[in-house]
Amino acid sequence: MWREVSSSPLFFIVLLSALLLIVGLLPEGGRPWLAYDRHAIESGQYWRLWSAHVAHLTLWHLLLNLAGWLLLLGIFRDLLSSGLLWLWFLISAPMVSLLLYLRDISLGGYAGLSGLLYGLLSACLFIGWRRNPILHSLALILLAIRLLWEQQPGYDTGYLEAWIAGQVHVNAHLYGAMCGGVLAAIVACRSFLRTPRP
Repeated sequence: MWREVSSSPLFFIVLLSALLLIVGLLPEGGRPWLAYDRHAIESGQYWRLWSAHVAHLTLWHLLLNLAGWLLLLGIFRDLLSSGLLWLWFLISAPMVSLLLYLRDISLGGYAGLSGLLYGLLSACLFIGWRRNPILHSLALILLAIRLLWEQQPGYDTGYLEAWIAGQVHVNAHLYGAMCGGVLAAIVACRSFLRTPRP
Protein backbone atom coordinates (compact mmCIF):
# COMPACT_ATOMS: atom_id res chain seq x y z
CA MET A 1 0.00 0.00 0.00
CA TRP A 2 2.77 2.47 0.97
CA ARG A 3 4.68 1.60 -2.23
CA GLU A 4 1.61 2.46 -4.32
CA VAL A 5 1.11 5.79 -2.52
CA SER A 6 4.78 6.81 -2.64
CA SER A 7 5.06 5.92 -6.34
CA SER A 8 2.19 8.22 -7.24
CA PRO A 9 3.13 11.66 -8.61
CA LEU A 10 0.39 13.08 -6.38
CA PHE A 11 2.38 11.98 -3.30
CA PHE A 12 5.43 13.99 -4.41
CA ILE A 13 3.29 16.97 -5.46
CA VAL A 14 1.53 17.12 -2.08
CA LEU A 15 4.82 16.53 -0.23
CA LEU A 16 6.72 19.32 -1.99
CA SER A 17 3.77 21.74 -1.85
CA ALA A 18 3.37 21.09 1.89
CA LEU A 19 7.10 21.51 2.45
CA LEU A 20 7.09 24.84 0.60
CA LEU A 21 4.18 26.08 2.71
CA ILE A 22 5.63 24.86 6.02
CA VAL A 23 9.02 26.44 5.35
CA GLY A 24 7.34 29.59 4.04
CA LEU A 25 5.41 29.97 7.27
CA LEU A 26 8.42 29.45 9.53
CA PRO A 27 9.39 32.42 11.68
CA GLU A 28 11.94 34.61 9.94
CA GLY A 29 14.69 33.36 12.23
CA GLY A 30 14.26 29.79 10.95
CA ARG A 31 14.53 30.44 7.23
CA PRO A 32 18.17 31.59 7.19
CA TRP A 33 19.12 28.08 8.35
CA LEU A 34 17.78 26.70 5.08
CA ALA A 35 18.81 29.25 2.44
CA TYR A 36 21.88 28.91 0.25
CA ASP A 37 24.82 30.35 2.16
CA ARG A 38 28.27 29.89 0.64
CA HIS A 39 30.19 30.04 3.91
CA ALA A 40 27.72 27.78 5.73
CA ILE A 41 28.04 25.15 2.99
CA GLU A 42 31.83 25.38 3.22
CA SER A 43 31.52 24.71 6.95
CA GLY A 44 29.62 21.48 6.31
CA GLN A 45 25.93 22.52 6.16
CA TYR A 46 25.33 20.50 3.00
CA TRP A 47 21.56 20.27 3.48
CA ARG A 48 21.42 23.81 2.11
CA LEU A 49 22.15 22.41 -1.37
CA TRP A 50 18.55 21.12 -1.30
CA SER A 51 16.79 23.27 1.29
CA ALA A 52 17.76 26.54 -0.44
CA HIS A 53 15.17 25.76 -3.10
CA VAL A 54 12.26 25.36 -0.68
CA ALA A 55 13.14 28.47 1.36
CA HIS A 56 11.84 31.85 0.17
CA LEU A 57 12.56 35.46 1.01
CA THR A 58 8.96 36.57 1.58
CA LEU A 59 5.43 35.18 1.44
CA TRP A 60 4.97 36.84 -1.97
CA HIS A 61 8.15 35.14 -3.20
CA LEU A 62 6.71 31.80 -2.07
CA LEU A 63 3.31 32.46 -3.68
CA LEU A 64 4.89 33.43 -7.01
CA ASN A 65 6.88 30.20 -7.10
CA LEU A 66 3.91 28.12 -5.92
CA ALA A 67 1.89 29.58 -8.80
CA GLY A 68 4.66 28.61 -11.24
CA TRP A 69 4.84 25.10 -9.71
CA LEU A 70 1.06 24.59 -10.03
CA LEU A 71 1.08 25.96 -13.58
CA LEU A 72 3.76 23.48 -14.66
CA LEU A 73 1.85 20.65 -12.99
CA GLY A 74 -1.25 21.58 -14.96
CA ILE A 75 0.49 21.98 -18.32
CA PHE A 76 2.64 18.85 -18.14
CA ARG A 77 0.42 16.54 -16.07
CA ASP A 78 0.64 13.82 -18.75
CA LEU A 79 4.47 13.80 -18.56
CA LEU A 80 5.02 13.98 -14.82
CA SER A 81 5.67 10.66 -13.13
CA SER A 82 6.77 10.09 -9.55
CA GLY A 83 10.21 8.96 -10.78
CA LEU A 84 10.71 12.08 -12.89
CA LEU A 85 9.71 14.42 -10.06
CA TRP A 86 11.97 12.73 -7.50
CA LEU A 87 14.84 12.70 -9.99
CA TRP A 88 14.20 16.38 -10.78
CA PHE A 89 14.38 17.50 -7.18
CA LEU A 90 17.06 15.16 -5.85
CA ILE A 91 19.44 15.82 -8.77
CA SER A 92 18.58 19.34 -9.96
CA ALA A 93 18.58 20.98 -6.51
CA PRO A 94 22.21 20.13 -5.64
CA MET A 95 23.33 20.66 -9.26
CA VAL A 96 21.93 24.21 -9.33
CA SER A 97 23.40 24.92 -5.90
CA LEU A 98 26.82 23.56 -6.90
CA LEU A 99 26.79 25.62 -10.09
CA LEU A 100 25.98 28.69 -7.99
CA TYR A 101 28.88 27.75 -5.71
CA LEU A 102 31.36 27.15 -8.53
CA ARG A 103 30.34 29.90 -10.96
CA ASP A 104 28.86 32.69 -8.80
CA ILE A 105 31.67 33.15 -6.30
CA SER A 106 30.46 36.57 -5.14
CA LEU A 107 26.96 35.26 -4.35
CA GLY A 108 26.56 35.09 -0.58
CA GLY A 109 22.96 33.92 -0.33
CA TYR A 110 20.10 32.57 -2.42
CA ALA A 111 16.63 31.15 -1.82
CA GLY A 112 13.72 30.12 -4.00
CA LEU A 113 12.29 27.47 -6.29
CA SER A 114 12.44 29.42 -9.56
CA GLY A 115 15.75 27.90 -10.73
CA LEU A 116 14.33 24.41 -10.33
CA LEU A 117 11.08 25.44 -12.03
CA TYR A 118 13.07 26.53 -15.08
CA GLY A 119 14.69 23.11 -14.94
CA LEU A 120 11.38 21.26 -14.80
CA LEU A 121 10.05 23.36 -17.68
CA SER A 122 13.15 22.65 -19.76
CA ALA A 123 13.05 18.91 -18.96
CA CYS A 124 9.36 18.58 -19.83
CA LEU A 125 9.77 20.46 -23.10
CA PHE A 126 12.57 18.10 -24.17
CA ILE A 127 10.88 14.93 -22.87
CA GLY A 128 7.54 15.77 -24.51
CA TRP A 129 9.06 16.99 -27.77
CA ARG A 130 8.13 13.87 -29.77
CA ARG A 131 4.46 14.22 -28.85
CA ASN A 132 4.21 17.80 -30.08
CA PRO A 133 7.44 18.85 -31.84
CA ILE A 134 6.18 22.16 -33.25
CA LEU A 135 4.73 23.51 -29.99
CA HIS A 136 7.62 22.26 -27.88
CA SER A 137 10.23 23.62 -30.32
CA LEU A 138 8.55 27.02 -30.21
CA ALA A 139 8.43 26.93 -26.40
CA LEU A 140 12.12 25.93 -26.23
CA ILE A 141 13.04 28.83 -28.51
CA LEU A 142 11.07 31.24 -26.31
CA LEU A 143 12.73 29.79 -23.21
CA ALA A 144 16.18 30.23 -24.77
CA ILE A 145 15.34 33.85 -25.73
CA ARG A 146 14.16 34.54 -22.19
CA LEU A 147 17.35 33.07 -20.68
CA LEU A 148 19.56 35.03 -23.10
CA TRP A 149 17.63 38.23 -22.35
CA GLU A 150 18.15 37.68 -18.61
CA GLN A 151 21.89 37.37 -19.20
CA GLN A 152 22.20 40.76 -20.88
CA PRO A 153 24.17 43.39 -18.90
CA GLY A 154 21.26 45.84 -18.83
CA TYR A 155 18.68 43.35 -17.56
CA ASP A 156 16.84 44.69 -14.49
CA THR A 157 17.23 42.03 -11.79
CA GLY A 158 15.38 44.23 -9.30
CA TYR A 159 12.00 44.24 -11.03
CA LEU A 160 10.46 42.08 -8.29
CA GLU A 161 12.32 43.61 -5.37
CA ALA A 162 9.22 45.23 -3.88
CA TRP A 163 7.54 41.79 -3.81
CA ILE A 164 10.36 39.41 -2.89
CA ALA A 165 12.67 41.71 -0.86
CA GLY A 166 15.62 40.84 -3.05
CA GLN A 167 16.91 40.73 -6.58
CA VAL A 168 16.17 37.93 -9.04
CA HIS A 169 19.29 35.81 -9.45
CA VAL A 170 19.01 35.06 -13.16
CA ASN A 171 21.92 32.61 -13.19
CA ALA A 172 19.81 30.23 -11.10
CA HIS A 173 17.29 30.20 -13.97
CA LEU A 174 20.05 29.47 -16.48
CA TYR A 175 21.58 26.70 -14.35
CA GLY A 176 18.14 25.23 -13.70
CA ALA A 177 17.34 25.09 -17.42
CA MET A 178 20.71 23.45 -18.09
CA CYS A 179 20.01 20.85 -15.39
CA GLY A 180 16.62 20.24 -17.00
CA GLY A 181 18.40 19.38 -20.24
CA VAL A 182 20.63 16.93 -18.35
CA LEU A 183 17.57 15.42 -16.67
CA ALA A 184 15.85 14.96 -20.05
CA ALA A 185 19.01 13.23 -21.36
CA ILE A 186 18.98 10.86 -18.35
CA VAL A 187 15.32 10.03 -18.97
CA ALA A 188 16.01 9.46 -22.69
CA CYS A 189 18.94 7.12 -21.88
CA ARG A 190 16.84 5.15 -19.39
CA SER A 191 14.05 4.84 -21.94
CA PHE A 192 16.51 3.70 -24.64
CA LEU A 193 18.07 1.07 -22.36
CA ARG A 194 14.66 -0.27 -21.34
CA THR A 195 13.39 -0.55 -24.93
CA PRO A 196 13.43 -4.22 -26.02
CA ARG A 197 15.83 -4.94 -28.88
CA PRO A 198 14.74 -7.15 -31.82
